[in-house]
Amino acid sequence: MSRSPALWITDWSDEEDADARTAWSEAGLATRVVRVPPLGPSVGTRWHRMRSYPSYAWLAVAGLSRAGGGPLVAWQPLAGVLAALLRPSRRTTYPLLLVNPLLRASGSGIAQSLLRTGVARSDRVLLSSRAGVEAAVSMGLPRERLAFVRLGVRARRERPAPPGTHLLAVGREGRDWETLARAARLAGVEVRVIGPAPGDCFDLPLIPQVSRARLFDLMESAAGVVVPLRSPDVSAGQLAILDAFAVGRGVVATRAQGTEDYVDEDCGELVHPGDARGLSEALQRLAQPAHAARFASAALAAAQGPLSLTTFVRRVDAEITAVQAGAHCQPGVDVA
Repeated sequence: MSRSPALWITDWSDEEDADARTAWSEAGLATRVVRVPPLGPSVGTRWHRMRSYPSYAWLAVAGLSRAGGGPLVAWQPLAGVLAALLRPSRRTTYPLLLVNPLLRASGSGIAQSLLRTGVARSDRVLLSSRAGVEAAVSMGLPRERLAFVRLGVRARRERPAPPGTHLLAVGREGRDWETLARAARLAGVEVRVIGPAPGDCFDLPLIPQVSRARLFDLMESAAGVVVPLRSPDVSAGQLAILDAFAVGRGVVATRAQGTEDYVDEDCGELVHPGDARGLSEALQRLAQPAHAARFASAALAAAQGPLSLTTFVRRVDAEITAVQAGAHCQPGVDVA
């Protein structure tokens, strides 16, 4: 029996929407979208919360009213949580899948409370790391409703450009700029930084916030990309890593819940949290042209294959099919 097309509720940009539609087309999937503009640049501020929560509420209501009996996929997890809370029953309505809700074992407050309640009322929770699955289980969430699905990206090139002579560090929340600054001084390598929140203090060259298209250009002009993280227990950094891979740039990142399933020895290096000496040595290697070029080829190949956006949407579709068939997922397996 054929099913109604899935409806995704999202807060992505026009460019991200176009990428997703290309991936769905390549995967042969009919999909619908309800979205609001991204609100990322103000994340973490009171103004962001004032703007975003009404948008997420609108997404939830619009998703429920437009699902039409088809599966509902919540790329925006808070909107998905609200939809889970508002729908009549998990067992009597269409499937609801949450993509990568940022659950924290030690988290408190309204957002974390809502996340846990909404997750319990959803049909499947797709988490972007294996460690994230295990963390969710440790919080008491049923393993049979959890699945590990790596995020994906659309490759921007057919082959990597020659690497530049400096490194580019990117990110916003949960970044360890202090350790990176110490490591850069030890390594004697130029590291430029883009994305820190106001008030972050360090002595590295800072580039103002830019559009995603411009970010791709800046990544491509570097020898490689650095993703320094504070906590190993938080799922963060995947999107920055994937964007680097999309333009054929290797990565040095902190070993953490959000990086271990994306960076391997072919396309980059992982270092322990807070290890300035280890990070400095990895920066030196990434800045070497031959090393950077080798990482670049493997990184772009990953974006064109196992970490492609087309692979990701196919994996989500497989989870939808499993939910509708009443099958249990395999949380530790990510099918390419």
